[in-house]
Amino acid sequence: MIGTGTALRFRTSNMVLIADHVLRNSVPEDIFFIPPPANGFRLSTSGTDSPEYNWRFQAAFRGVRDESLDVAALVFDNEIPGCRFFDLPETASTPGKNTPVAICGYPRAKAKPFLWGDVVGFIACPDFQGATLMDPDAVGDLRSFQFAIDYPDNTGVPPSGYSGAMVWYDRAGCRTLEELRERLDIGAAGIVTDHRTAHAALACTKIESIIHFLQQNLE
Repeated sequence: MIGTGTALRFRTSNMVLIADHVLRNSVPEDIFFIPPPANGFRLSTSGTDSPEYNWRFQAAFRGVRDESLDVAALVFDNEIPGCRFFDLPETASTPGKNTPVAICGYPRAKAKPFLWGDVVGFIACPDFQGATLMDPDAVGDLRSFQFAIDYPDNTGVPPSGYSGAMVWYDRAGCRTLEELRERLDIGAAGIVTDHRTAHAALACTKIESIIHFLQQNLE
């Protein structure tokens, strides 16, 4: 299953936050953090060569999850050298409707074919997507802990693979490039947990509910 995890630090814990349904049938046995080499990656045009990495770090973790919120976290038992985690404050809150947001994930709708030996497969490519918080009444069937963002359904393929992707927004409300350079303040609104094809929308779990989930499970 394709999904997107978000590296977070909450209180003193480092973790990857993801949608619970991504892990439901495929909980990993271990996780390897692979930092980029100092001289960059060498990418193969044929898809048959392995990328070159300079080192990797295996992380031990424990999983905590909440099926009702469709949220899960892989919490690491040790530090991850060289890896940066976004600090999630306990005061984080979801912005109101019509707020511009952005997500970055690996949606199946953006998958590309590749050749591995004699086998043709598909790999989901990273996608940076701008969106806007939608009016809940326009989407319908949203639960109290959810909000929705618009997603242009250009391909007719539901955007699975965004599940677990963080929805980011500018807490400072910048409107010009000059303001962005001077006072950009990135905030976390929540994570993508579902898609509503009929409304060309992604349903998301609010950051307040995620924080409550983490507070309960990391005490």
